[in-house]
Amino acid sequence: FQEIGRGGRDGGEAKARCVVIREDAVAQRSLSHSGGVERVQVERFLDVVERATGEVVGDIPEEYRKNIVLGELDIAVPVMEAVVGCDVREETVETMVSLMEEQEFGRLLRLEGSMVDRVTVTMKKRSLEELDEPVAKCIVKCGVKVGGSSADARLEELGGTAMDKGFYSYAKGNWKFGVVRVANCMGQGCQPRHVYAALRRLENMGELEVTVDTSARGKGFLVNLNKSGVDCFRE
Repeated sequence: FQEIGRGGRDGGEAKARCVVIREDAVAQRSLSHSGGVERVQVERFLDVVERATGEVVGDIPEEYRKNIVLGELDIAVPVMEAVVGCDVREETVETMVSLMEEQEFGRLLRLEGSMVDRVTVTMKKRSLEELDEPVAKCIVKCGVKVGGSSADARLEELGGTAMDKGFYSYAKGNWKFGVVRVANCMGQGCQPRHVYAALRRLENMGELEVTVDTSARGKGFLVNLNKSGVDCFRE
């Protein structure tokens, strides 16, 4: 599978042939079917997926929310939360997600792959609340403000040079958020790549600085829930 993923990366036509060895397939499935994974661990994993689904549905504007009943929904399953909460390996989490793609388990979703979902933005010119941008409004709604600053108050009280003001311009607030949640909040058809594009544009304008969490904690499995999956995990 690892080699198949390399096909077509140069933009040209590519063909891949996968030869499945029964023994290997059984070994991969056994990660979730063996005695090493208890029922309670699977239930905890399903709780993680349900929580991620509920957060995304809650973020979606009311005018778009009714369309969920008819369509699909992208969510990011937080890898570290699943690993720690279920006490399993990352490979086991991926296997459990993959099993839900199969007819035997209801074919609830499609696993798109892994991605970096956690991002922090540091405001440089003004606060995020003051920024009249769709992505900013959605980050305020979906994200968490961390730290905070009384830089302006300190400058007002003690005075400061232009260099001081330039330094403290980085202290207009920090926000942490999930990219997939923000994408859903921005409206129907918005993808994580659109969020990253908007952040890059604002970064180039000098409005903010983007820090991507490439650690295990920032990783998520991008999952597309079909109607059956949405119905299942919205309950």
